[in-house]
Amino acid sequence: MKRIFFKKTPPTKTIINLARASRNPARRVRLAAGLAAGLAALGLFGWFGVYSRFAAAQRVQEECDLLRAQIAQLQQTTQDYEALQEEYRKATGDYLSSAEAAEPDRLAVLDLVEQTTRGLGQVERITIEGTSVNVHLSETSLDQVSRIIAALQENEQVSFVTVSTAGTEQDGSVISADVQLELRPATSQQGGNGQ
Repeated sequence: MKRIFFKKTPPTKTIINLARASRNPARRVRLAAGLAAGLAALGLFGWFGVYSRFAAAQRVQEECDLLRAQIAQLQQTTQDYEALQEEYRKATGDYLSSAEAAEPDRLAVLDLVEQTTRGLGQVERITIEGTSVNVHLSETSLDQVSRIIAALQENEQVSFVTVSTAGTEQDGSVISADVQLELRPATSQQGGNGQ
């Protein structure tokens, strides 16, 4: 048997068409509408999801910068506050220590003693130490001393009143007395420290 040999040649194709032509125009319209809708959705997301939030953050940042500028201006305005406060203290008498400031105003104490003892006895001396006041009276009577004490007890500046000593002079109708007052601290009185 005799074999016959054929020459084998591979098939050749000169053109390959990978894109199929759509012959349906409605499909192209649907594809274009879908693409337009996708782009519109992407645009809306970009506007509301990104740009509007970025714009709001930018506005808040501008407000924050404005407030920082105002704070810096206020700090610059008040940088001399300590020196000004020191001048104010010197001018108004606010230079007193806390213990001195708690003491009652001396002029108010003298006014109080004068008002309560006027016509009821002669004040020989007044001693003031802190909130304690000692008034030595002469040429008065027990009745007049009791009226002085009653008037002092009614005064809101006075915490309490005592008579430490009473002595008879001459015929027994005229006496001398030491009246001790304890005043409320100036901070608990109205107006404080004579103000």
